[in-house]
Amino acid sequence: MKGPPKSRSGHGRGRPGKPTYGRRTPPPERTGLEGAFLTRIIDTQQMLKIQFSDGETIHGMVESFDRDTIAIRQKDGPTVVYRKSDIRYLEE
Repeated sequence: MKGPPKSRSGHGRGRPGKPTYGRRTPPPERTGLEGAFLTRIIDTQQMLKIQFSDGETIHGMVESFDRDTIAIRQKDGPTVVYRKSDIRYLEE
């Protein structure tokens, strides 16, 4: 005896009878461009304007960074480590 008939949709995965074409994978969370940008800023020791989510603005140079934090040497002050999630934007 034979089993149930196989799907003839030719689309492989997914629910039977439902085509899977047209689905896109979501974009990657990280593209690597942030790291390249910050590395270039560190190498050139460029002064930046840093705008925070709460409206505060400081001027300084990026000394180092990792996945979640960034160390900024302030123009007239010490080096302070900030969370990237608290930064609205960096302006050259």
